[in-house]
Amino acid sequence: MSKSKSSLQVPQRLKITITVVAGNILAAETYWYIFHGHRFGIISTSTLWLFATLSIVLLYMLWIDTLWRSNLLKALSTLVYFGLFLLFCGAVDDFHKKRLAQQLAHYGITGYGHVTGFEMEHRKGGSVRYAIYEYQHQGQLYKQRVRTNSSTHYHQLLQLRYASIDPENVIVTRFGVTNATADKPQ
Repeated sequence: MSKSKSSLQVPQRLKITITVVAGNILAAETYWYIFHGHRFGIISTSTLWLFATLSIVLLYMLWIDTLWRSNLLKALSTLVYFGLFLLFCGAVDDFHKKRLAQQLAHYGITGYGHVTGFEMEHRKGGSVRYAIYEYQHQGQLYKQRVRTNSSTHYHQLLQLRYASIDPENVIVTRFGVTNATADKPQ
């Protein structure tokens, strides 16, 4: 048997400490993403993937690379870890979406907002148009954006559903609501 080619020689106690710290950072990021990630959009998703990736790389460098001497076993363990990584990120994202839906189901109220502007986001597949809209809840003004088409215009009234305990958890339920419709009690 040949010796491991790993250049990372770390004392066992330091390995455990680094693993515990990385695990706690990943746990904190996971909690933050599930309960507050909708407020930050792509930033929270990116940081979750970044911390998860860094944790997997650290685990590989500290434990797997030094544990197995065979390149085949290293490759297989890396594939297993990568599969667990994808499973973990998918499960966390699923928990996040279920939590938002549950919040809307239990604490959802109907409100109205109006379009205040537009943004264009250019991607590989083309451009995506977003309507920027504002709404109020308990005297506080909130600003969000929603993907839209060219039929949406400035100052258009939108019907919204948002959670009373977390007004940033919002979905647009109807575009182009008339003032008469908006004044009717729900």
